[in-house]
Amino acid sequence: MAIKDTTVFVKVGLVVTIVALIVQIIGYSTDFWESYDRPLALYKYSYNQGLWRLCTSTNYTEGCMDIPQSASTIELKTTRAFETLAFIFGFASIVLQLLSIFVKQKKIITILINGSSFCAGLLVFIGIIVFATDKPTGYEYGYSFALTIVGGVLYVLAGLILIVDVQKTTTTSS
Repeated sequence: MAIKDTTVFVKVGLVVTIVALIVQIIGYSTDFWESYDRPLALYKYSYNQGLWRLCTSTNYTEGCMDIPQSASTIELKTTRAFETLAFIFGFASIVLQLLSIFVKQKKIITILINGSSFCAGLLVFIGIIVFATDKPTGYEYGYSFALTIVGGVLYVLAGLILIVDVQKTTTTSS
């Protein structure tokens, strides 16, 4: 098989999965999962945190640091684990989709592709929910949090596109 022999749904599913992985990686690695900005009369304090680092800024200082394991809450550690697993499943989905393009189609590969896409999306959403349970009052979600949600939605969308391909292929071959 070659790329020209694959259906449009497989090609679109692959592109959507790649975009999902890129968007999730950006959300996963940036420092704006939550933020806090409090301007006082003469003093400004802002704070933003990702999964791995936190940054603070005042009138006089500004800096970022890695979040030490000892200071990580159980919710943060759990979110890291789910988002890391989602990344692995998303990457596996891409590898399997590429394999399905260049190898004679096997039903098990199709099942694994759909399963890994949906698992990646589900793991993203579980990580998001766990992170959201630990949000202090006054803090807002940042763009990293939103990008990760978009990545999860795209993983699920890719899985749905690939299911449509399976349905179309099954009905045409019957």
